[in-house]
Amino acid sequence: MIGVGDNVYLQLKADIIFGHLAPGDKLRLDRLRQTYAASVTTLREILNRLSAEGLVLSEGQRGFQVMPISVSELKDIAALRLLLEKHAME
Repeated sequence: MIGVGDNVYLQLKADIIFGHLAPGDKLRLDRLRQTYAASVTTLREILNRLSAEGLVLSEGQRGFQVMPISVSELKDIAALRLLLEKHAME
């Protein structure tokens, strides 16, 4: 059975992956608490987990932000996607 924290984790992760939360966006706990209906403690645990996965940047006393991405990293991702899609079509 999936708990509330797991649902929030999955939703927040999906929002990052699909660009609803853009690279470099500050992740303010008060706003996240309202959006995801989760406690600050639960959100901190989730953000630390996402930080360990490389999706969130923990800034010590300054909070969290969606991991920034460079132009070259974005080009690498696009090139890999094209390669995979070409292979899948063949």
